[in-house]
Amino acid sequence: MILTIDIGTTTIKAALMDPKGTIHKSCIHRLISTITEEIATSNPQQYIACLTKILTQFDTKAIEAIIVSGNAPTFIPVTGEPTVHNGNLTLDSEDARLWLDKRGNEFSPRVSQLMGSYIDGSFYLPKALSIKEKEPALFERVTSFLTNTEYLTYLLTGNKVTILPAEHLSKYYWNDAILASLSLPSSLFPPFVTPGTVIGKVSEQARKVLGLPPNVKVIAGGPDFYLSILGSGVHRPGEICDRSGTSEGINLCIRQQINEKGLMCYEHPANNALWNLSGIISTTGAAIDWGMKLLGLEKDEYNKFLSMAARVHQTNLIFHPYLNGERAPIWDNDATATFSGLKLSTSRDEIARSILEGICFSILDVTQAMGDQRQSATKMFITDNHSSFNFLSQMKSNVLQIEVADLKDNPVELTGLAMLASTSLGYYKNLTEASEHCHTQSEILSPDPTKKDYYLHKFSQFKEIYKATKSTGIKL
Repeated sequence: MILTIDIGTTTIKAALMDPKGTIHKSCIHRLISTITEEIATSNPQQYIACLTKILTQFDTKAIEAIIVSGNAPTFIPVTGEPTVHNGNLTLDSEDARLWLDKRGNEFSPRVSQLMGSYIDGSFYLPKALSIKEKEPALFERVTSFLTNTEYLTYLLTGNKVTILPAEHLSKYYWNDAILASLSLPSSLFPPFVTPGTVIGKVSEQARKVLGLPPNVKVIAGGPDFYLSILGSGVHRPGEICDRSGTSEGINLCIRQQINEKGLMCYEHPANNALWNLSGIISTTGAAIDWGMKLLGLEKDEYNKFLSMAARVHQTNLIFHPYLNGERAPIWDNDATATFSGLKLSTSRDEIARSILEGICFSILDVTQAMGDQRQSATKMFITDNHSSFNFLSQMKSNVLQIEVADLKDNPVELTGLAMLASTSLGYYKNLTEASEHCHTQSEILSPDPTKKDYYLHKFSQFKEIYKATKSTGIKL
């Protein structure tokens, strides 16, 4: 059996899975994050506490391997090494700096110039420079910089690595020449490994504390967007993986590498003859959470929020979900959320609907940036574990005018992890074969052609309002 773990912004999901991707037991634990206008952090000790809880819920004797994924680019200044304190595993560090953290923004131009392409302040080197130049006392104590995924694998094995999901994403990481130019010690940045690499076996101290059997392997997972593409089964040209959570990643499978402004292009996880064209939207699920709070709803009333939106057939209200700036395709750190068209008669239901429409327009903005590649899109696979109510998925289909496969009941990151680990352990020859055996069930939704003109008109307004109200920001 394979223990799969995915670290998100607000939850950690885990499942005990077999090589066919069948879940034998699963659980979800909440995480607490601190998010302000500039700072977004999470305490990594939560990850350790959740790992311990997970292992008390599962049959540890059956575990053959452990594999972890996490939201990226999360960045942890590690200040110690794995040890046991009062009978518990611990690994000293400062708080993890989440992908929403903006303290690296002022260092983005400097890194971008050296890299020869735009590197957003949320990525690794701008964050490292921020610590070096703004927090020198902390920088002196840092022994390594790790992602949340790598933090747990270091805790389990005592081996430090950096998981590079694809060669063409290396420009968002670092190399020795860049580190030297920035006067950043290379010793703080562990060597690269690829997803599926066996990092090592669970150390003796970790095994005893966690109650694991001997010889459990720890396998390199990687960032959640990479595992979502694998787990969704999107491995044919024209298929889109829509990984929705606090943020949202739009990933289109294409036949050849292209360079589109504002997007990332890298090797497809399951087939090295194909490519993935990707755009990341900053605050989609976060916009829904914000809207629910605004409307006086509780965190568990997601379906009620969607029901409110469904009661309105159309609204003149337009919402931009730029609650923490925006990444793809505009890459504007200073972008702000707006409501346009508010009136005394505007209802709570209209506000709910406009928030969902704004999310869909942001997705359409990304797919339109994909240019000619967008014309070849055949189906979008939507991963959304929040709800059994498919109103938002149908709206996405109507706005994009594309058929969607709703995978909301499938934990695609965990399925992707199981595929990756099973291939590494020799159950499959390659990830393409693994994807053929690890099936996911979906509900197919077709677009309503009568909605096309309504949404295209509102989308043009969405674009024009942003142009009219935007402040000066960094652009690609």
